[in-house]
Amino acid sequence: MTDHSRGDRQSDMATEELTEEILDLAESLPGGYVPGSYRKRGNRKKIAAELGVHPITVWRHLRPFVEEKREMNSEAFNEYRNNQFSRITEKWEEIENDASMSGAEKHAAWARWMKLEMDLLGTAAPSKSITAHVGSESSPLFLKFKKATAGLSEEQLEETFAQLASVPREAVATVRDASWFPAPEPKQLESGE
Repeated sequence: MTDHSRGDRQSDMATEELTEEILDLAESLPGGYVPGSYRKRGNRKKIAAELGVHPITVWRHLRPFVEEKREMNSEAFNEYRNNQFSRITEKWEEIENDASMSGAEKHAAWARWMKLEMDLLGTAAPSKSITAHVGSESSPLFLKFKKATAGLSEEQLEETFAQLASVPREAVATVRDASWFPAPEPKQLESGE
């Protein structure tokens, strides 16, 4: 195994050789070395075991190449996105100038292309929805009652219910005024009827 220590010229040569060995092994793996893939750590361990170095050493040597590849992918993606956006813009103009399309057809075409544009620009509304369940079991009064009756036996609960039923209630008068029963609008008769 080569000495890969730092600081002298001989170790710099060894570092360059190690980088070349790591890159060769990375490229020889099935599918090559794919940065960010789920196999990355496993690949690093395989390369490290074959060369007799630590997996972090492998990562240190691969990192500049991974970052370069990531940068290239980012540039390629931006170029693709700009190309798609210009095609969508051309399609907008084509729809606008197409005399053979009816208003409804143009509207449907615009809606389709608008969705593509929103997806491309990342301005589409999220497709996930949140469901909230609201019931009496989450009301503060119910939770207070549940806490007060926790640990009571069935017999004790029945006694509690009987006691609560015997508590006198205040009569609450319901005022029903004209707003409860609005008067029907008078029907207007047309002349001649």
